[in-house]
Amino acid sequence: MRDSQIRRAAMRKTAVPSAMDLEFHRLARQFDNLIRQYVENPSTGHITPSSQVLLRIIRARHARGDYFPSDLFSDPAWDILLDLLHAHILKQNVCVSSVCVAANAPATTALRYLSLLEKGALVKRTPDPCDGRRCFVSLTVHAEEAFAKLFAHHPLQDHF
Repeated sequence: MRDSQIRRAAMRKTAVPSAMDLEFHRLARQFDNLIRQYVENPSTGHITPSSQVLLRIIRARHARGDYFPSDLFSDPAWDILLDLLHAHILKQNVCVSSVCVAANAPATTALRYLSLLEKGALVKRTPDPCDGRRCFVSLTVHAEEAFAKLFAHHPLQDHF
């Protein structure tokens, strides 16, 4: 009986993880979650949040209007830039009318901010090769670099 008691005690001891094991696994899960939140742009090497994280940020920004007066949080330029970054990560084209919707502002206001962003060399318009009446809007390299610096200095981790 003594041998079986020793074996059971040894099994209990090895089956119960130590505090260091638990902390290691907690940190490993946290690291995995953090890594999944960011992607590397292969063409520039810049690290940006994943499309899922950006979508959460965009949705949270729009949800503020459900709880607070929406006119308190008007920031069309930032909404446009976030939407264009999200499209850039997904390699999607964004037309001017979609930019106006993303701005969460009247079309005239969105177009005014789009012009300001263009003058500031943060966005560029490219004619649609299939439809001469339409233009696509995208981030410039300057804007991509600015986002890379922002996320390098202010990681999102589990908050936004």
